[in-house]
Amino acid sequence: MKYSDIHASIALVVIALLIWQQTVWAEEPVQPADQPSQAAEQAPQKKPQRSPYAGLTEIPKRYLDDAVYILSSPTRLDKNDIIPLVFVFGGTAGLMAADKSIRSVVQEDLYDEDFEETLKGMKYLGDGVWDAVICGGFYIGGLMFRDEHLKEIAIAGGEALLFAGGISQGIKNLTGRYRPETEKGPFEWRGPTTASSISFPSGHATMAFALASVIATEYDDNILIDIASYGTASLVAFERVYSDSHWTSDVFFGAAIGIAVGRSIVIRNKKKQESLALKPVIDIDRDLFGVALNKRF
Repeated sequence: MKYSDIHASIALVVIALLIWQQTVWAEEPVQPADQPSQAAEQAPQKKPQRSPYAGLTEIPKRYLDDAVYILSSPTRLDKNDIIPLVFVFGGTAGLMAADKSIRSVVQEDLYDEDFEETLKGMKYLGDGVWDAVICGGFYIGGLMFRDEHLKEIAIAGGEALLFAGGISQGIKNLTGRYRPETEKGPFEWRGPTTASSISFPSGHATMAFALASVIATEYDDNILIDIASYGTASLVAFERVYSDSHWTSDVFFGAAIGIAVGRSIVIRNKKKQESLALKPVIDIDRDLFGVALNKRF
């Protein structure tokens, strides 16, 4: 069996497990009402289903809206963003200084041909096509089980892959950093280029962490899913360094892009939905039964 087949199977198993746990956890006990009048008074507010746009025709509108939000994010930076920015850019600069030494350790002291053969299949989980297939699996699961949360993961995941991948590729073409396998050193940059074999940042790391951050943020109350999502993305990043395809700073900065974009998309759309609430309306005297939609401004 090819490595691509093995990792495709793993991806499908992960999707199936996530769909299964979502349908099981979604079941909540129903509390019987003592009297109709009490039910009307005690009926709790219920959140609507998570997807802000129910129809597929609305997805382009959402994508455009979120694209403007992501691209304009530098204009909204404030003092709370200083520490994360220092960590990302300072960490990238520090790793660039250590890139050559790290590569020597990995390629000369740690390298094992059999292990690389085992590990190399992980790169498929950082490939945009395979990641899009995973998002499609979530959407199909949402249709099968009528679960808007699963469909929301698919939609947000698609956004994260598209936007993070575009940002990563744009930086690649602007900087034109040489890959380590060219033996030109970590500080050799050719500048703006349309060449395909360029290094900074790692596109595979960007895509893997973009999708991982969407899944982890959607299931932010489940530490096991967080570990599985980010752990898998970390293996993708490690494979890129181990195979001598990228410098360590490449995968670090790519991971930062993926996480920033993925989390921003999920958190933004969660806030949209938290401003909406569905409240049951029951009026026995007027023979009125229905649902009211409240929106907070």
